[in-house]
Amino acid sequence: MAELKVGDKSIEIKYNNYAFRRIEKTLGMSIPKMAEKMKNNEVGFNEITILLWAGLLANNKEASIEDADKIIDDVGYEDIIIAITDAINEYNPKDTSKNEKNV
Repeated sequence: MAELKVGDKSIEIKYNNYAFRRIEKTLGMSIPKMAEKMKNNEVGFNEITILLWAGLLANNKEASIEDADKIIDDVGYEDIIIAITDAINEYNPKDTSKNEKNV
């Protein structure tokens, strides 16, 4: 989970399977394709907005794209991108040793 400071409150950004499915369905793009675009700094305004919106859904299934727009307007894209990246990395850590089975 990543937190964004918006005014005097903190907003949690968190990804789960539901969020990733919503991203894929809304953008018509797989998560690996989106990750590649992020890696290459090829993500547009709409995609950033959808990524933020999906990250809000873990704690608020009623969150809207307009809610994400408002947060972006209040915080700015730089902090949003950092929070999105942090939250995605927390969901999918690079350390895979915990997934190895003892043989």
